[in-house]
Amino acid sequence: MAQSSVLVRRKTASYVQPVLGFGLVVTMALFSGYLNSLSAGLPLYLFAGLILGYTLTRARFGFAGGIKRIYMRGEGSLSKALLVLLFVTALVTMGIQWQAAQNGAVPAYLAAEGASVIPGTGNVYFTNIATIIGGFIFGMGMMLAGGCGSGTLADFGEGSGRALIAFIFFIFGTAPGHFMRQVVDTTTIGKMGIQLHLPQVLGYFGSLLLVASLLGVLYWIIVRYENKRKAEGTYMDPKGDYEEFEKPLNADEQTPFFSYQTYHKLFIQRWSFTLGALILAFGALFVLVTTNKNWGVSTALLTWNVAIFEQLGIQLPAEYFGSHIEKVQAGLLNDGGTIRNIGLIFGCTIAFLLANRFKFDFKINKKDAGYFALGGLMLGFGSRFGLGCNIGAMYASISSFSISGWFFLVAMTSGGIVGMKVFAGKVCILPHRVRK
Repeated sequence: MAQSSVLVRRKTASYVQPVLGFGLVVTMALFSGYLNSLSAGLPLYLFAGLILGYTLTRARFGFAGGIKRIYMRGEGSLSKALLVLLFVTALVTMGIQWQAAQNGAVPAYLAAEGASVIPGTGNVYFTNIATIIGGFIFGMGMMLAGGCGSGTLADFGEGSGRALIAFIFFIFGTAPGHFMRQVVDTTTIGKMGIQLHLPQVLGYFGSLLLVASLLGVLYWIIVRYENKRKAEGTYMDPKGDYEEFEKPLNADEQTPFFSYQTYHKLFIQRWSFTLGALILAFGALFVLVTTNKNWGVSTALLTWNVAIFEQLGIQLPAEYFGSHIEKVQAGLLNDGGTIRNIGLIFGCTIAFLLANRFKFDFKINKKDAGYFALGGLMLGFGSRFGLGCNIGAMYASISSFSISGWFFLVAMTSGGIVGMKVFAGKVCILPHRVRK
C-alpha cells in the first residue's frame, strides 16, 4: 500500500515547483555574489537567513507555536524543543563569551568607547516596565497574527496572505513602539529596573547552571501540564497534525538512491521539532560567530519602517531614529539585518517549492483581515517597546545570559495565553481549545 501511494504521488507530482526552487537557490547564489561586491560580510548574513528560514519551514517550527500548541492541543513537543534550542545555544554561547572575557572583553552595557565587547551582550537589555508591557503586547499580537517575529516572515515566504497582512502592519508598528520606548526610558518609572549579565555575578558555569535549572523547571511544568491534559482526555497526538505527504515513506522494498523516495526524504519529509531546534541553534550561533551579535528580526523591520516614512516624505526625529536613518541613507542592501531577513523569507520559499507545496493563499474575509492587521501592529509595537521580539528579546537574551530575556519570556507567554482566551472563536486561526 505504501509503495503504491509512492508511485501514485510520483506520477502525479509536478516538477515545476522543484525546478523553480533550485532556480531560486541559484538566484540566491548570484545575489550573494552581488552582495559580496558591496561588502564581504553581507553574503554571510544571506546564508544565515536562508538556513534559518529553510529550517523554520521544514520543521514547521515556531516560537508562537510553543505557547499555542500546548494550550490548544495539550501536548508540548514544540515547547520542549524550544527548551533544547535555548540550552544548546546557551551552552555554546558560554564558551564563546568566556573566551572573549578571558581576553579582556566586557559586556556591551559596561564597555567604554573603543573597548572590546563580549559577543552577544548587546542583548543584555535594561529591564523596566516597558519590557513587561512590550512583551505582553507582543505575546497577544503573535496569537492574532498567527506567528511571532520570525514566524511572520516565514509564513510570508510560504505565500500566506494572512502573514502578508500581518507583516505589513508589523513594519508600521515598529516606529511608534521604538519612539514610545525612548520616551518611557526618560521617565522616573522608566528608569526603575535592572540590567544584568549573569556571569558578572555568578560566573559562566554558575550562569549556565542557573539557565539549565530554569529550563528544567519549565520542562517539569510542561510535563505536568501534559499529564493533566491526558487525564482530562484533551491531549492530542504530537504528530496528529502532520499532513499525509509530510510523513516518512515506508517502501516495501529497497529503492535506488536516485528515486522519488530519496527526494522525499531530503526535501519533503517533515523534520522533527528537535532536529529543527538543533539546526536553528547552529544558524543562530553562526550569526553570533560571524558578526559578534545575536540573531534578531525586528530591528531591521524598524529600519524598513523608517525607509517607508522617508519615501512618504515623513521625517522622523534623528534624536530617536538616528542609527536607522543612517542605515537607510547608506542603502538597505548594505544593512546586514535586512539581508538576513530577506534570506529567511526566501529560505522558506525554497523549502516549500522543493517540497512542491508552495501556493498563495489569499482566502481571507474582512473580519479576519482586521484581526491579522491588529496582530501585526501589536507585534511591531510590542517588539520595539520591549526592545526586541521573541528572537532578540527572549531567545538571544536568555542564551546570552541576560536576565531581561526571562522577564520578556514570562510577559510574552502571559500575553499569548490571554490573547488565545480573549480571541478564541473570534478569528479563524484561534479556535476554541479542545475540551473533553
